Amino acid sequence: MKTFVRGALVAAALAPAAALAPAPAFADAMSIDFAWHAVSFCRDAPRNPVITLSHVPRETAVLRLELSNGDAASDYGGGDVAFTGEHEISADSLMARSPCRLGDYTWTMTALDKAGGVLAVATRTRRADSYSALR
Repeated sequence: MKTFVRGALVAAALAPAAALAPAPAFADAMSIDFAWHAVSFCRDAPRNPVITLSHVPRETAVLRLELSNGDAASDYGGGDVAFTGEHEISADSLMARSPCRLGDYTWTMTALDKAGGVLAVATRTRRADSYSALR
């Protein structure tokens, strides 16, 4: 028993200080959200919904957004947006096509720093499940 306690104390003493440091202020996971209800069905770009942002890292210079539906053959587009602290991306501001068939569609948002390094990634999937919802 004493050997285990000594070993644990030695391991704790050798643990890097960073492992014991408190989490950074932006530790909440970055997230995005959107709804299809105000987007016209099967229209060419630009045709994105309003996209709301939460917990974007302060060091973010650019947000890269991409729309997919899980089908590798389908490219729905997206784009890069300079980030200055806003909490949403305006509708019809990205070069993305709206959904053309029923199913699940995912926006992926990558926060990049000034050097192009990845700070965080967030995804949100919503089902386009009725033509009337996609007017």
